[in-house]
Amino acid sequence: MKTFTLFISTTIIFLIIPTISQSQTPLISFGDAESFAVLAATTVTNTGATFVSCSVGVSPGSSVTGFDLPVTVDGTITAGQVFREAYSLAGLAQISAHRLYSELSARVDASMINLTGKGLGYADGVKTLSPGIYTFSSAALLKDTLVLDDTGNSNAVFIIKIVSTLTTASYSKVKMKSGGNGSNVFWLIGSSATIGTYTQFCGNIIAVTSITMTTGCTTSEKLFALGAAVTMDTNEVLSDNCTGSGLAILPLKNIVFSTACLNQHALLSWSTESETNNNHFTVEKSNNGSKWVSAGVIGGAGNSSTLKSYKFTDAISAEDITYYRLKQTDFNGNYTYSKVVLFKKCAGEPVSSVNVYPNPSSGKYNLSYAGNKKDIKAMEVYNVRGQKVFEVAGFQPSLDLRGMVNGVYYVRMHLNSNITINSTVIKRD
Repeated sequence: MKTFTLFISTTIIFLIIPTISQSQTPLISFGDAESFAVLAATTVTNTGATFVSCSVGVSPGSSVTGFDLPVTVDGTITAGQVFREAYSLAGLAQISAHRLYSELSARVDASMINLTGKGLGYADGVKTLSPGIYTFSSAALLKDTLVLDDTGNSNAVFIIKIVSTLTTASYSKVKMKSGGNGSNVFWLIGSSATIGTYTQFCGNIIAVTSITMTTGCTTSEKLFALGAAVTMDTNEVLSDNCTGSGLAILPLKNIVFSTACLNQHALLSWSTESETNNNHFTVEKSNNGSKWVSAGVIGGAGNSSTLKSYKFTDAISAEDITYYRLKQTDFNGNYTYSKVVLFKKCAGEPVSSVNVYPNPSSGKYNLSYAGNKKDIKAMEVYNVRGQKVFEVAGFQPSLDLRGMVNGVYYVRMHLNSNITINSTVIKRD
Protein backbone atom coordinates (compact mmCIF):
# COMPACT_ATOMS: atom_id res chain seq x y z
CA MET A 1 0.00 0.00 0.00
CA LYS A 2 1.34 3.44 -0.87
CA THR A 3 1.73 6.09 1.78
CA PHE A 4 2.49 9.75 1.28
CA THR A 5 1.52 13.13 2.67
CA LEU A 6 0.16 16.07 0.69
CA PHE A 7 0.03 19.74 1.67
CA ILE A 8 -1.42 22.63 -0.29
CA SER A 9 -2.32 26.09 1.04
CA THR A 10 -5.88 27.29 0.46
CA THR A 11 -9.24 27.95 2.02
CA ILE A 12 -10.74 25.25 -0.17
CA ILE A 13 -10.08 21.89 1.40
CA PHE A 14 -10.25 18.23 0.51
CA LEU A 15 -9.86 14.78 2.00
CA ILE A 16 -8.82 11.43 0.53
CA ILE A 17 -11.57 8.88 -0.16
CA PRO A 18 -9.99 5.44 -0.46
CA THR A 19 -11.04 2.91 -3.08
CA ILE A 20 -10.90 -0.45 -1.30
CA SER A 21 -10.15 -3.79 -2.91
CA GLN A 22 -11.91 -6.87 -1.56
CA SER A 23 -8.76 -7.99 0.24
CA GLN A 24 -8.42 -4.72 2.17
CA THR A 25 -9.93 -3.70 5.49
CA PRO A 26 -12.28 -0.70 5.09
CA LEU A 27 -10.79 2.59 6.28
CA ILE A 28 -12.59 5.48 7.98
CA SER A 29 -13.06 8.52 5.76
CA PHE A 30 -15.18 11.66 5.98
CA GLY A 31 -15.17 11.91 2.21
CA ASP A 32 -16.74 15.15 1.01
CA ALA A 33 -17.72 16.03 4.60
CA GLU A 34 -14.06 16.49 5.58
CA SER A 35 -14.00 20.28 5.33
CA PHE A 36 -17.14 20.74 7.45
CA ALA A 37 -17.22 21.19 11.22
CA VAL A 38 -20.98 21.80 11.37
CA LEU A 39 -23.40 20.10 8.97
CA ALA A 40 -27.19 19.97 9.23
CA ALA A 41 -30.10 18.79 7.10
CA THR A 42 -32.65 21.55 7.71
CA THR A 43 -31.13 24.58 9.47
CA VAL A 44 -28.06 25.77 11.31
CA THR A 45 -28.99 28.38 13.89
CA ASN A 46 -26.63 30.29 16.15
CA THR A 47 -26.98 32.82 18.95
CA GLY A 48 -24.06 34.64 20.55
CA ALA A 49 -20.33 34.66 19.82
CA THR A 50 -19.66 31.20 18.38
CA PHE A 51 -16.48 30.07 16.67
CA VAL A 52 -16.38 27.24 14.11
CA SER A 53 -12.96 26.23 12.81
CA CYS A 54 -14.14 24.67 9.51
CA SER A 55 -16.99 25.21 7.07
CA VAL A 56 -20.68 25.28 7.98
CA GLY A 57 -23.17 23.48 5.74
CA VAL A 58 -26.85 22.68 5.44
CA SER A 59 -28.52 20.36 2.90
CA PRO A 60 -31.14 19.84 1.60
CA GLY A 61 -32.25 22.88 3.64
CA SER A 62 -30.87 26.37 3.04
CA SER A 63 -31.17 28.31 6.31
CA VAL A 64 -27.95 29.29 8.11
CA THR A 65 -28.39 32.13 10.59
CA GLY A 66 -26.18 33.80 13.16
CA PHE A 67 -22.85 33.46 11.34
CA ASP A 68 -20.90 36.48 10.16
CA LEU A 69 -18.61 35.79 7.19
CA PRO A 70 -15.87 36.44 6.36
CA VAL A 71 -13.90 36.02 9.58
CA THR A 72 -14.28 38.87 12.06
CA VAL A 73 -12.62 39.32 15.41
CA ASP A 74 -15.75 40.30 17.29
CA GLY A 75 -18.96 38.31 17.48
CA THR A 76 -19.65 35.05 15.74
CA ILE A 77 -16.88 33.85 13.44
CA THR A 78 -16.20 30.86 11.27
CA ALA A 79 -12.89 30.01 9.72
CA GLY A 80 -14.39 28.19 6.75
CA GLN A 81 -17.25 28.94 4.39
CA VAL A 82 -21.04 28.51 4.42
CA PHE A 83 -22.63 26.14 1.91
CA ARG A 84 -26.39 25.80 1.47
CA GLU A 85 -28.77 23.44 -0.36
CA ALA A 86 -28.32 20.11 -2.08
CA TYR A 87 -26.49 21.40 -5.18
CA SER A 88 -23.67 22.90 -3.09
CA LEU A 89 -20.74 21.10 -1.46
CA ALA A 90 -23.04 20.61 1.54
CA GLY A 91 -25.12 18.21 -0.55
CA LEU A 92 -22.06 16.09 -1.29
CA ALA A 93 -21.06 16.33 2.38
CA GLN A 94 -24.43 15.01 3.56
CA ILE A 95 -24.09 12.01 1.26
CA SER A 96 -20.66 11.27 2.76
CA ALA A 97 -21.92 11.81 6.31
CA HIS A 98 -24.82 9.38 5.81
CA ARG A 99 -22.42 6.82 4.35
CA LEU A 100 -20.00 7.23 7.25
CA TYR A 101 -22.80 6.78 9.80
CA SER A 102 -23.96 3.59 8.07
CA GLU A 103 -20.44 2.17 7.82
CA LEU A 104 -19.59 2.85 11.45
CA SER A 105 -22.98 1.60 12.69
CA ALA A 106 -22.35 -1.70 10.94
CA ARG A 107 -19.00 -2.26 12.62
CA VAL A 108 -18.85 -5.03 15.22
CA ASP A 109 -16.06 -6.96 16.88
CA ALA A 110 -15.70 -9.71 19.46
CA SER A 111 -14.72 -7.26 22.19
CA MET A 112 -17.71 -4.93 21.70
CA ILE A 113 -19.11 -3.85 25.10
CA ASN A 114 -22.73 -3.05 25.96
CA LEU A 115 -22.90 -0.09 28.37
CA THR A 116 -26.69 0.20 28.54
CA GLY A 117 -27.76 1.57 31.92
CA LYS A 118 -24.29 2.80 32.86
CA GLY A 119 -23.67 6.51 33.29
CA LEU A 120 -20.67 7.93 31.47
CA GLY A 121 -18.36 9.74 33.86
CA TYR A 122 -20.39 8.62 36.87
CA ALA A 123 -18.51 7.38 39.93
CA ASP A 124 -20.67 4.22 39.91
CA GLY A 125 -20.71 4.03 36.12
CA VAL A 126 -17.92 4.31 33.54
CA LYS A 127 -15.05 6.75 34.14
CA THR A 128 -12.59 5.49 31.48
CA LEU A 129 -12.93 3.82 28.09
CA SER A 130 -10.22 2.03 26.12
CA PRO A 131 -10.18 1.99 22.29
CA GLY A 132 -13.01 -0.13 20.88
CA ILE A 133 -16.72 -0.27 20.10
CA TYR A 134 -19.36 0.46 22.76
CA THR A 135 -23.15 0.28 22.55
CA PHE A 136 -26.20 1.68 24.35
CA SER A 137 -29.56 0.09 23.54
CA SER A 138 -31.34 3.18 24.87
CA ALA A 139 -30.30 6.69 25.92
CA ALA A 140 -26.87 7.65 27.28
CA LEU A 141 -26.02 10.25 29.93
CA LEU A 142 -22.70 11.99 30.59
CA LYS A 143 -21.82 13.55 33.94
CA ASP A 144 -18.53 14.73 35.44
CA THR A 145 -15.50 13.53 33.41
CA LEU A 146 -15.12 10.63 30.96
CA VAL A 147 -11.55 9.79 29.94
CA LEU A 148 -10.81 8.09 26.61
CA ASP A 149 -7.55 6.22 27.15
CA ASP A 150 -5.53 6.39 23.94
CA THR A 151 -2.19 6.11 25.72
CA GLY A 152 0.52 4.77 23.43
CA ASN A 153 -1.74 4.62 20.38
CA SER A 154 -2.29 7.87 18.53
CA ASN A 155 -4.39 5.98 15.94
CA ALA A 156 -6.79 4.54 18.54
CA VAL A 157 -10.42 4.50 17.34
CA PHE A 158 -13.41 4.83 19.68
CA ILE A 159 -16.94 4.15 18.38
CA ILE A 160 -19.85 4.76 20.79
CA LYS A 161 -23.21 3.67 19.35
CA ILE A 162 -26.28 5.08 21.12
CA VAL A 163 -29.68 3.89 19.90
CA SER A 164 -31.60 6.81 21.39
CA THR A 165 -30.38 10.17 22.73
CA LEU A 166 -27.17 11.53 24.22
CA THR A 167 -27.45 14.14 26.96
CA THR A 168 -24.61 15.70 28.91
CA ALA A 169 -24.85 17.45 32.28
CA SER A 170 -23.62 21.02 32.68
CA TYR A 171 -19.86 21.36 33.11
CA SER A 172 -19.24 17.71 32.20
CA LYS A 173 -16.17 16.68 30.18
CA VAL A 174 -14.97 14.12 27.66
CA LYS A 175 -11.21 14.19 27.20
CA MET A 176 -8.44 12.16 25.60
CA LYS A 177 -5.87 10.87 28.05
CA SER A 178 -3.15 11.86 25.57
CA GLY A 179 -4.53 15.39 25.39
CA GLY A 180 -5.50 15.04 21.73
CA ASN A 181 -8.61 16.34 19.98
CA GLY A 182 -10.30 12.99 19.47
CA SER A 183 -10.42 12.98 15.67
CA ASN A 184 -10.76 9.17 15.78
CA VAL A 185 -13.67 9.27 18.26
CA PHE A 186 -17.18 8.76 16.85
CA TRP A 187 -20.45 9.22 18.75
CA LEU A 188 -23.25 7.68 16.67
CA ILE A 189 -26.59 8.97 17.98
CA GLY A 190 -29.76 7.21 16.84
CA SER A 191 -31.89 10.22 17.71
CA SER A 192 -30.67 13.60 19.00
CA ALA A 193 -27.75 14.90 21.05
CA THR A 194 -28.01 17.69 23.62
CA ILE A 195 -24.70 18.99 24.93
CA GLY A 196 -25.23 20.69 28.30
CA THR A 197 -24.09 24.16 29.28
CA TYR A 198 -20.32 24.61 29.48
CA THR A 199 -19.66 20.96 28.65
CA GLN A 200 -16.20 20.31 27.18
CA PHE A 201 -16.87 17.56 24.65
CA CYS A 202 -14.44 15.51 22.59
CA GLY A 203 -14.98 13.58 19.35
CA ASN A 204 -17.23 13.62 16.29
CA ILE A 205 -21.00 13.60 16.88
CA ILE A 206 -23.11 12.14 14.07
CA ALA A 207 -26.80 12.27 15.01
CA VAL A 208 -29.65 10.83 12.95
CA THR A 209 -31.90 13.74 13.92
CA SER A 210 -30.54 16.91 15.55
CA ILE A 211 -27.75 18.35 17.69
CA THR A 212 -28.20 21.10 20.28
CA MET A 213 -25.17 22.88 21.68
CA THR A 214 -26.34 24.82 24.74
CA THR A 215 -24.73 27.96 26.14
CA GLY A 216 -20.97 27.94 26.50
CA CYS A 217 -20.25 24.31 25.59
CA THR A 218 -17.34 23.36 23.35
CA THR A 219 -16.34 20.39 21.23
CA SER A 220 -13.06 19.36 19.67
CA GLU A 221 -14.40 17.83 16.45
CA LYS A 222 -17.37 17.72 14.07
CA LEU A 223 -21.15 18.08 14.51
CA PHE A 224 -23.23 16.32 11.83
CA ALA A 225 -27.05 16.25 12.05
CA LEU A 226 -28.36 13.96 9.32
CA GLY A 227 -32.08 14.64 9.60
CA ALA A 228 -32.74 18.01 11.21
CA ALA A 229 -31.04 21.05 12.75
CA VAL A 230 -27.85 22.02 14.53
CA THR A 231 -28.59 24.68 17.12
CA MET A 232 -25.77 26.63 18.76
CA ASP A 233 -25.38 29.28 21.47
CA THR A 234 -22.00 30.88 22.21
CA ASN A 235 -19.96 27.75 21.45
CA GLU A 236 -16.59 26.67 20.10
CA VAL A 237 -16.24 23.91 17.51
CA LEU A 238 -12.47 23.50 17.37
CA SER A 239 -11.98 20.71 14.85
CA ASP A 240 -8.45 20.68 13.42
CA ASN A 241 -9.54 17.96 10.98
CA CYS A 242 -10.75 20.36 8.29
CA THR A 243 -7.67 21.07 6.20
CA GLY A 244 -7.77 17.65 4.63
CA SER A 245 -5.79 16.13 7.48
CA GLY A 246 -8.05 13.08 7.61
CA LEU A 247 -7.81 10.37 10.23
CA ALA A 248 -4.44 9.16 11.37
CA ILE A 249 -5.26 5.65 10.19
CA LEU A 250 -5.62 6.72 6.57
CA PRO A 251 -2.67 6.01 4.25
CA LEU A 252 -2.92 9.61 2.99
CA LYS A 253 -3.24 12.47 5.43
CA ASN A 254 -2.85 16.22 5.86
CA ILE A 255 -4.35 16.97 2.46
CA VAL A 256 -4.93 20.57 1.36
CA PHE A 257 -5.70 21.58 -2.25
CA SER A 258 -5.91 25.03 -3.90
CA THR A 259 -7.51 26.49 -7.00
CA ALA A 260 -7.11 30.00 -8.40
CA CYS A 261 -7.76 32.04 -11.52
CA LEU A 262 -4.68 32.66 -13.68
CA ASN A 263 -5.02 34.36 -17.06
CA GLN A 264 -8.62 33.13 -17.35
CA HIS A 265 -7.59 29.54 -16.63
CA ALA A 266 -8.11 27.35 -13.57
CA LEU A 267 -4.80 26.87 -11.77
CA LEU A 268 -4.70 23.83 -9.46
CA SER A 269 -1.81 23.45 -7.00
CA TRP A 270 -0.85 20.72 -4.54
CA SER A 271 2.28 19.48 -2.78
CA THR A 272 3.54 16.29 -1.19
CA GLU A 273 5.72 16.23 1.90
CA SER A 274 6.67 12.61 1.17
CA GLU A 275 5.71 9.93 -1.34
CA THR A 276 5.96 6.16 -1.42
CA ASN A 277 5.24 4.16 -4.57
CA ASN A 278 3.42 7.10 -6.15
CA ASN A 279 3.02 6.66 -9.91
CA HIS A 280 0.83 9.56 -10.99
CA PHE A 281 -2.04 11.97 -10.33
CA THR A 282 -5.06 12.24 -12.60
CA VAL A 283 -6.87 15.58 -12.47
CA GLU A 284 -10.59 14.95 -12.93
CA LYS A 285 -13.33 17.52 -13.39
CA SER A 286 -17.12 17.62 -13.45
CA ASN A 287 -19.88 20.14 -14.14
CA ASN A 288 -22.31 18.52 -11.70
CA GLY A 289 -20.17 16.72 -9.08
CA SER A 290 -21.25 13.24 -10.23
CA LYS A 291 -20.03 12.63 -13.80
CA TRP A 292 -16.24 12.93 -14.02
CA VAL A 293 -13.80 13.18 -16.92
CA SER A 294 -10.01 13.32 -16.97
CA ALA A 295 -8.51 16.77 -17.48
CA GLY A 296 -4.91 15.54 -17.50
CA VAL A 297 -2.25 13.40 -15.84
CA ILE A 298 0.76 14.54 -13.79
CA GLY A 299 3.55 12.09 -13.00
CA GLY A 300 4.32 11.37 -9.33
CA ALA A 301 7.73 11.34 -7.67
CA GLY A 302 7.70 7.60 -6.93
CA ASN A 303 9.50 7.53 -3.60
CA SER A 304 10.43 10.85 -2.02
CA SER A 305 11.02 12.25 1.47
CA THR A 306 11.31 15.89 0.36
CA LEU A 307 8.69 18.49 -0.47
CA LYS A 308 7.33 18.16 -4.02
CA SER A 309 5.04 20.77 -5.57
CA TYR A 310 2.62 20.21 -8.46
CA LYS A 311 0.62 22.58 -10.66
CA PHE A 312 -1.96 21.96 -13.36
CA THR A 313 -3.68 24.53 -15.59
CA ASP A 314 -7.08 23.81 -17.10
CA ALA A 315 -9.10 25.79 -19.62
CA ILE A 316 -12.19 27.25 -17.98
CA SER A 317 -15.48 25.72 -19.15
CA ALA A 318 -18.63 27.66 -19.96
CA GLU A 319 -20.14 26.59 -16.65
CA ASP A 320 -20.09 29.06 -13.74
CA ILE A 321 -18.92 26.30 -11.37
CA THR A 322 -16.55 23.40 -12.05
CA TYR A 323 -15.72 20.61 -9.60
CA TYR A 324 -12.20 19.17 -9.41
CA ARG A 325 -10.65 16.18 -7.66
CA LEU A 326 -7.37 14.27 -7.78
CA LYS A 327 -7.04 10.54 -8.40
CA GLN A 328 -3.69 9.31 -7.07
CA THR A 329 -2.49 5.96 -8.44
CA ASP A 330 0.46 3.91 -7.19
CA PHE A 331 2.66 1.52 -9.19
CA ASN A 332 0.47 -1.43 -8.11
CA GLY A 333 -2.62 0.13 -9.65
CA ASN A 334 -4.23 1.02 -6.31
CA TYR A 335 -5.74 4.48 -6.20
CA THR A 336 -7.40 7.02 -3.90
CA TYR A 337 -9.57 10.05 -4.60
CA SER A 338 -9.28 13.48 -3.08
CA LYS A 339 -12.17 15.41 -1.71
CA VAL A 340 -14.04 17.44 -4.32
CA VAL A 341 -13.19 21.15 -4.56
CA LEU A 342 -15.35 23.80 -6.15
CA PHE A 343 -13.95 26.31 -8.67
CA LYS A 344 -15.94 29.41 -9.58
CA LYS A 345 -15.57 30.88 -13.05
CA CYS A 346 -13.01 33.72 -13.14
CA ALA A 347 -14.63 37.13 -12.94
CA GLY A 348 -12.86 40.46 -13.42
CA GLU A 349 -9.14 40.65 -12.71
CA PRO A 350 -7.51 37.18 -12.57
CA VAL A 351 -6.08 36.15 -9.23
CA SER A 352 -2.70 34.43 -9.06
CA SER A 353 -2.01 31.61 -6.65
CA VAL A 354 -0.09 31.74 -3.39
CA ASN A 355 2.07 28.85 -2.24
CA VAL A 356 3.10 28.51 1.41
CA TYR A 357 5.74 25.88 2.15
CA PRO A 358 6.78 23.75 3.93
CA ASN A 359 3.33 23.13 5.34
CA PRO A 360 3.04 21.90 8.08
CA SER A 361 6.22 23.25 9.66
CA SER A 362 7.59 24.12 13.08
CA GLY A 363 6.79 27.76 12.39
CA LYS A 364 8.99 29.01 9.52
CA TYR A 365 7.28 29.24 6.10
CA ASN A 366 8.28 30.48 2.66
CA LEU A 367 5.71 32.31 0.55
CA SER A 368 5.58 32.62 -3.22
CA TYR A 369 3.12 34.61 -5.31
CA ALA A 370 2.68 33.97 -9.04
CA GLY A 371 1.51 37.51 -9.81
CA ASN A 372 2.98 40.95 -9.38
CA LYS A 373 4.05 41.28 -5.75
CA LYS A 374 3.42 45.03 -5.90
CA ASP A 375 -0.29 44.20 -6.18
CA ILE A 376 -0.31 42.92 -2.58
CA LYS A 377 -1.42 45.67 -0.21
CA ALA A 378 -1.08 43.82 3.11
CA MET A 379 -0.68 40.38 4.71
CA GLU A 380 -2.42 39.18 7.87
CA VAL A 381 -2.38 35.98 9.94
CA TYR A 382 -5.28 34.85 12.17
CA ASN A 383 -5.43 32.04 14.70
CA VAL A 384 -8.40 29.64 14.96
CA ARG A 385 -10.18 32.02 17.32
CA GLY A 386 -10.17 34.75 14.70
CA GLN A 387 -7.54 36.83 16.50
CA LYS A 388 -5.04 38.66 14.32
CA VAL A 389 -1.54 37.52 15.34
CA PHE A 390 0.51 39.09 12.55
CA GLU A 391 0.20 41.96 10.07
CA VAL A 392 2.58 43.56 7.58
CA ALA A 393 2.21 46.00 4.70
CA GLY A 394 2.98 44.66 1.23
CA PHE A 395 4.36 41.22 0.39
CA GLN A 396 6.73 39.31 2.67
CA PRO A 397 8.52 36.22 1.27
CA SER A 398 8.72 34.46 4.65
CA LEU A 399 6.58 33.99 7.73
CA ASP A 400 7.77 33.15 11.26
CA LEU A 401 5.19 31.65 13.65
CA ARG A 402 7.66 29.88 15.93
CA GLY A 403 6.45 31.92 18.89
CA MET A 404 2.84 30.78 18.37
CA VAL A 405 1.16 27.72 19.83
CA ASN A 406 0.71 24.65 17.61
CA GLY A 407 -2.43 24.63 15.52
CA VAL A 408 -4.09 25.95 12.36
CA TYR A 409 -3.49 29.52 11.16
CA TYR A 410 -5.09 31.49 8.33
CA VAL A 411 -2.95 33.69 6.08
CA ARG A 412 -4.69 36.51 4.21
CA MET A 413 -3.20 38.54 1.39
CA HIS A 414 -5.15 41.68 0.49
CA LEU A 415 -4.67 42.95 -3.06
CA ASN A 416 -4.99 46.55 -4.20
CA SER A 417 -7.97 45.42 -6.28
CA ASN A 418 -9.84 44.59 -3.01
CA ILE A 419 -9.47 40.84 -3.66
CA THR A 420 -8.35 38.69 -0.72
CA ILE A 421 -6.40 35.45 -1.17
CA ASN A 422 -6.71 33.03 1.76
CA SER A 423 -4.33 30.23 2.70
CA THR A 424 -4.25 27.75 5.56
CA VAL A 425 -1.07 26.69 7.35
CA ILE A 426 -0.44 24.15 10.09
CA LYS A 427 2.16 24.74 12.82
CA ARG A 428 3.42 21.80 14.80
CA ASP A 429 6.76 21.29 16.59
